[in-house]
Amino acid sequence: MKNKPGPENDLLRLCVEKYLENKFTGNDMQQSEGDTLKLLHELAVHQVELEMQNEELKEARAAAQYVTDKYTELYDFAPLAYFTLSRQGKIIETNICGAQMLGKDRSILKANWFGYFVSVETKPIFNNFLTQLFDNKSKETCEISLCIQPGFPIDVHLTGTSSGKGEHCLVIAIDITKQKLAEDKVHLSETRYRRLFESAKDGILILNAETGMINDVNPFLIDLLGYSKEAFINKEIWDIGFFKDVAANKNRFLELQQMRYVRYDNLPLETSDGRMINVEFVSNVYFEGKKEVIQCNIRDITTRVHIEEKLRKNEEKLRFITANISDVIWIYNFTQAKLTYISPSIVNLSGYNQTESITQGLTKLLPSESAKKVMNDLPIRVCEFLNGIREIYVDQFQITSKNETIKWIESVTKYQYAIDESIEIYGVSRDITRRKLVEVDIQLKNEDLQRANDEKDKFFSIIAHDLRGPFSSFLDLTELLSEELASMTKEDIQVMVRLMRNSAGNLFRLLENLLEWSRMQRGLAKFTPEFHELMPRISAILVLILDSASKKEIKINYNIPKDLMVFADGNMLDVIIRNLVTNAVKFTPVGGSISISAKHFSDNSVLISIKDTGIGMSKSMIDNLFRLDVNTSRRGTEGELSTGLGLIICKDFVEKHGGILRIESEEGKGATFSVLFSGKEGHVNKKP
Repeated sequence: MKNKPGPENDLLRLCVEKYLENKFTGNDMQQSEGDTLKLLHELAVHQVELEMQNEELKEARAAAQYVTDKYTELYDFAPLAYFTLSRQGKIIETNICGAQMLGKDRSILKANWFGYFVSVETKPIFNNFLTQLFDNKSKETCEISLCIQPGFPIDVHLTGTSSGKGEHCLVIAIDITKQKLAEDKVHLSETRYRRLFESAKDGILILNAETGMINDVNPFLIDLLGYSKEAFINKEIWDIGFFKDVAANKNRFLELQQMRYVRYDNLPLETSDGRMINVEFVSNVYFEGKKEVIQCNIRDITTRVHIEEKLRKNEEKLRFITANISDVIWIYNFTQAKLTYISPSIVNLSGYNQTESITQGLTKLLPSESAKKVMNDLPIRVCEFLNGIREIYVDQFQITSKNETIKWIESVTKYQYAIDESIEIYGVSRDITRRKLVEVDIQLKNEDLQRANDEKDKFFSIIAHDLRGPFSSFLDLTELLSEELASMTKEDIQVMVRLMRNSAGNLFRLLENLLEWSRMQRGLAKFTPEFHELMPRISAILVLILDSASKKEIKINYNIPKDLMVFADGNMLDVIIRNLVTNAVKFTPVGGSISISAKHFSDNSVLISIKDTGIGMSKSMIDNLFRLDVNTSRRGTEGELSTGLGLIICKDFVEKHGGILRIESEEGKGATFSVLFSGKEGHVNKKP
């Protein structure tokens, strides 16, 4: 190697020369120049080696500094809290995370006691941790609470190792507050689960999902089935006889295990005393830690099954009833505004089947006015139901059936909540058309009856007045006769007796008419119509009337065909003719005439007419002639008494025969009374 001039070579030469002087002093031999050059060469090689070693040392120092910087960086910015503590617990060093945990700056924390931040309750644990750490020189752990903010303790886990020849230690602190809260929640959850397990009103079995072994059973199932706990624990479910329908063998259990969820809605189980009960069996698989278990919930539904059976039978009865009764049962959902059910009997009521009725709704059956009223009333009634005022209503309205027939309907409706909290209207509707007609008929008859009663009351007051007059006259005559008889002549006595006879005759006729009318009103008058020859009966009646007619010089004419037959009740026929002829004589003045005629028609009906030349009647009087509540009585042309009862009896008797009584009259021009009798039994004649 050729030497290069320079400071380094010069320095090396000086070192070599000094080295040689020291080495070859005294008796050493003089070295040749060649030896010197060789030595210089060796020294140059050695220098290169030293330089190379110096570079390696620099690199080692740089690596060491890098590692030191890296360690410091890792220490400072580590996600865990690091503390270097002295034997007494004084903080020598801490990282950023540690300072954040204690809530102080690192410069403040150094030379402070770590125990100052430890809670009073866990301070003994921390002191013992330090003692064990330095005494045993081993790794130690503990859990303590730090009081950084009042009321907000922090749970931390400490892991420490001693270092520095046992003068200080390195402690790693991990915040486990959330973990502790989670553990507390888990513990609380387990406690609650255990309490629910022990107090549940359902039977619970816990099985090993792999082996089918029963791990636990709750008290309710033990009481329900009557077996001891030992009969369940550590037994495989297929070995227990009363669960044979659930898992008859291991293969069946494997199927249960694979399905992970099995439900039996109605499973029969036999208890220890031989009773059969119905249970609902539900099983599912879940993890308990890392191990799978099967939880089986067993609910006693025996009572529910019996109730459901009763409900089913009741539903069958109800379905049978609704399908066969004439009333229509329906359900209308107000919230959904639609008819949800209607019974089959709607066909008989409206002519529409169930589907048609549900499709078109109730209001389609109603006439517009009824439908409008129903729809207007619905919101009001719902408000009353919601406010607890009323929930049941009874309505009557008309509907139009499929064949356009109008029917009267009565509906009883009840408002209530459905299962889904909507508002439903339950209704029962029935056909009351007949009842309505009967009610109308009854109302009319009641009105007629009331009118008849009013008429009779008025009539009786009139009769009482008419009876009082003749009786008063008769009493006055008898009193006069008894007091003046000694002083009266024979002619006077004859006049008095004649007057008394006339009064007695009037009373007799009035009483006779009253009796006939009373018998007729009470339904006691016998009605036995048969064929009678008319002329002989009229002749017999006139014998009783001719005396009164002769006194008034009234001429009676006849125009009755020979052998003319009339179909009538004999007694009633006599009463009719007698009253009409007597009435004609009474209101015909002296010298007048009465004509009695009869005519036969082709339908065998007979018309009898009695015409007089009397004082006649006005139209208003004719209109009121047969009304009991109007007094139409008036005296005859010679003062004869009249009550009007005879004509009323005549009209009733004529109508009893199905005939017609007609009156034609004008004031001052007389009157004609015509009676039409049927020519044969049961025939009702028209007015000619």
